[in-house]
Amino acid sequence: LLDTVSENADPAGVFTYVLVTGLLLVVYFVLEIVLQIHTAAAGVFIFFLFLNFLALALAVFLIYKKVKSGGGIGLGGLMKKGIEDVAPMKMFSKVRFSMICLLCFTTLGVSYSLEELMTLLGLEAEALPTLKGAEATFWFADVSGRFFGGLLLYFLGEKFNGYKWNIVWATLVFIGTCGIFAILSLDLNGSFWFMIPPIFVGLGCGGIWAVIPCVILGFGGYKFVGSNVGIAILFEGIGICLFVFVLELIG
Repeated sequence: LLDTVSENADPAGVFTYVLVTGLLLVVYFVLEIVLQIHTAAAGVFIFFLFLNFLALALAVFLIYKKVKSGGGIGLGGLMKKGIEDVAPMKMFSKVRFSMICLLCFTTLGVSYSLEELMTLLGLEAEALPTLKGAEATFWFADVSGRFFGGLLLYFLGEKFNGYKWNIVWATLVFIGTCGIFAILSLDLNGSFWFMIPPIFVGLGCGGIWAVIPCVILGFGGYKFVGSNVGIAILFEGIGICLFVFVLELIG
């Protein structure tokens, strides 16, 4: 289905759609979190939903038009490249997949458990406004990381090296994590500096999730991509549960 849409879509139009939806998310964040103008934020979000349903309707129309013309629906470029379909249990025989699962378990597990740590720090410092700002900053940076990661994939195409960019994203998460523990050590829980580390952590998390499905698809094939990506998400969930449990133990 995606292949059919992509064959009939105008690249400039797709880029415009991505840019507009990204800007709408930014506007929604500013209105809802920063300015707290809830009515205006709700209006922006409704328009965002309308735009996405309109894009979905256009995609369905393109598919219908292709089928009606007798063109059929195929796997297109993926089949031309001859990517081997690898079943989920056989994926662990590939070192690259094992490393991706380890990346999800550690980097993403630590990152999303840090929200729990930020909550504990904010409550301890009695700095709820700063805490809310830090949490909002984290999630906005996460969305921004996914957005910019998608733009990199769009512009670089086959030249995009997901492994190198995963190192970049993981480095950002590492810097942000070190910042969190530096704040804890220096007792800066309720200060402005509390807002900085979530930017690095959020950008790193979002960037990783923009890249991982494409990397897995590249050597695992199209047929089992949902199951293979699901395994990576499972390792992320295990990591979150484990690291949150550790945070609770250390207080």
